[in-house]
Amino acid sequence: MGTSLIALVAALVGCAAGYLLGRGAGRSRGYDDGVREERKTTGNALGALAGSLRSGKLPESEAGARGAELVEAVRKNWVPAGVERDQAMSEAIRAVSGYLDRQVKEVLAAAGPSSTAKELREVATKALGNLADVSSYLTEPAVGGEPHDVVPVVQQVAREFAGDQGVRLRMHRDPGTLRASIRPEELMNALYLIFHNAARFGNAPVVDVAVEADGDHVRIAVKDRGSGFAAEALERAFDPFYTTAPDGLGLGLPYARRLVRAMGGSIELGNAPDGGGEVAVLLPKR
Repeated sequence: MGTSLIALVAALVGCAAGYLLGRGAGRSRGYDDGVREERKTTGNALGALAGSLRSGKLPESEAGARGAELVEAVRKNWVPAGVERDQAMSEAIRAVSGYLDRQVKEVLAAAGPSSTAKELREVATKALGNLADVSSYLTEPAVGGEPHDVVPVVQQVAREFAGDQGVRLRMHRDPGTLRASIRPEELMNALYLIFHNAARFGNAPVVDVAVEADGDHVRIAVKDRGSGFAAEALERAFDPFYTTAPDGLGLGLPYARRLVRAMGGSIELGNAPDGGGEVAVLLPKR
């Protein structure tokens, strides 16, 4: 069951519970027969709806106007069990297949019969590196962190990314030491992926990075200069294998979030008021 579906069901259960329990709020005595009957009817409708959801189906009809409202709310958003799973699996297979074609098969094919031993080694190393990238996304990150000044870590990975990708990162930082609980290598890996996402969709050779104190957290905000996240992308950006890039794999942001979460932090997505998408990493201060 997808995240959006879980949220929908939770909202419906909350709505129904509020209706079933809230009608009697403020009363000091029992309910009249009409209210009791309505509660029973609505309770039966909710029970039937919950059973149908678990089986991956919608009931054909529900007794009572309230039950009909619940069914209609689900009908507009419901994806029957199996459809969402099969669709996600198809997307995953298509993404991995395309990635392997581009990043492994085509890379190896670039080495022709006349290639030197050095060129063959370079091609093989690149192809194996691309395979290793996929493997790394499947690795569970270590949990926890130690207090570190975040700024030098961000500066180091920014220099590495700029050198590798030819993208300029314009950095702003709050004065003083900004210490957070992190694992430096894992944080650099997460930021590298976030920088890559910003550079790909930013439509400009500049990415803005801000490191600042934010209450009990250190906040690292990465802002691009593109058109920002579309509504679907904001909802699905952390879904494995979801990507709007024709040559993307769709594992960068999901893996970055796993790394950050393992350190006790979180990642937020949004669109900046002046345009462009923004990915913010929040890390607990130490």
